[in-house]
Amino acid sequence: MKKNCFGIISPIVFLISLSFILVFRAVPSGKLWKNYIVMYVSSSSDDSSIQNAFTQNGIEDVVSLSGQYLPVTFSENSLEVSMFRINFDKPEYSYYLRRNSFFFDKSQNFRLYYIPSSQKAKLQNCIKFLDNIGIQCGVDSESSYPWILPLVAILLALVVAFFSKNKAVFLFSLVIPVSYIYANPFYPCALAYCLIVLCLFYISNVWKRKGAVEYLLGNYCIPAMACTAFLSSISCSVLSGVMFVIMAAGVFAALYIFNFVQEYFQAKSVNSFVPVFIRPAKLVPLFSGRSRTSLYAATAASVIFIALYALSTSSSFDSHFSKIQLPGDSSVRSQNLPQLEEYYKWMWNVKTYPYRSLNSSNKIESLAEFPRYKKENDRISESSDIFEYNKNFKEEVFNQIDLLPFNSIEKVIKSEGSGFNAGYISSNQNHVNLFGIIMMFICLFILLFIYIYTIISKKRINK
Repeated sequence: MKKNCFGIISPIVFLISLSFILVFRAVPSGKLWKNYIVMYVSSSSDDSSIQNAFTQNGIEDVVSLSGQYLPVTFSENSLEVSMFRINFDKPEYSYYLRRNSFFFDKSQNFRLYYIPSSQKAKLQNCIKFLDNIGIQCGVDSESSYPWILPLVAILLALVVAFFSKNKAVFLFSLVIPVSYIYANPFYPCALAYCLIVLCLFYISNVWKRKGAVEYLLGNYCIPAMACTAFLSSISCSVLSGVMFVIMAAGVFAALYIFNFVQEYFQAKSVNSFVPVFIRPAKLVPLFSGRSRTSLYAATAASVIFIALYALSTSSSFDSHFSKIQLPGDSSVRSQNLPQLEEYYKWMWNVKTYPYRSLNSSNKIESLAEFPRYKKENDRISESSDIFEYNKNFKEEVFNQIDLLPFNSIEKVIKSEGSGFNAGYISSNQNHVNLFGIIMMFICLFILLFIYIYTIISKKRINK
């Protein structure tokens, strides 16, 4: 009964793991905004020269710092705008100045321009134009999906499968790890994948042998490589680490599915011969003869991944540019960048301040009532306009962004949707933090250690 239960649950776990990895993939992309390309230049560059380059190359509707005005739909002479100009330096109006942070990178060394994606075809000529007048610039959409990583990963799987003693179980167990590296094509994850390939190679070589589970758990290589692979994955991001755990669950499910199906067909087949391995798992050397080539292949793949990372980093047109962090929709909010909620509150203050009581606090009030007086037939009648700071008010402000009479940063933010979280994102998809670099070399060190150990062991046996 328990076995049948696992037989039902395992396919579900396998499919859920595969779905989660592919749906919630952390695929790197050089493009930070859905409908805009970010161009960055040195903060000391002359803005008029940049604007002239846009004009000369026919690039229109650029969102720039110099093109920002008051993001309201009120007229310049309205009471609301007049009161704001008097009180703009008060804390409740800080959004107006804080929004300028979207036009600089995190270090404030680069000034940013948001160019509509529809103008992309004209951008290369603009970059050449700027380069000719001595202004270096970069854009966030220069990079593309690094297909080389999943391709090398698949090649490694095929090479190692050739030397595996149980090719079917090895290849089936690799379905989710290959999907993982496709959905997380980051260099530390690629090094982690190499270790996982070797772990599954170990498992396939002792598959169905007596004491296989105890032997694998008791062999320090397997737990060490699995833990190192997890740390290497989480060094990319928390999401990659979570996906690694989901991948591990999917791999265990795949192994159980294969075992369940294998035993099922063996039980149903009356005339089939079921081989019984004489040697237990502990007497099967993990790397001997042709099987040692799998270790060489995994080590070679790790070296290739590190070499690709080194080349991609050094080939950036400017190492200083490649490390900058630009505003974008991030899972981690930045205190330096205002959120949409701040814009809503700012609009509420602008709209309601002229009609507030002088004794009211600066804190935002959720309800405001404005008296209106109208003279009809020599009689003055009173009415009230009631405004409430709620979901409807926010939706109204959000929808009115399109009515702003200039190319505002709010229009760029709106293009991301109401769930936008302002934070900083690396402009270079190949950027790896220090922890990730350390874990990459630790993964390689473990493979080299096993490689050297097998050579020494072979020499001892020959003696």
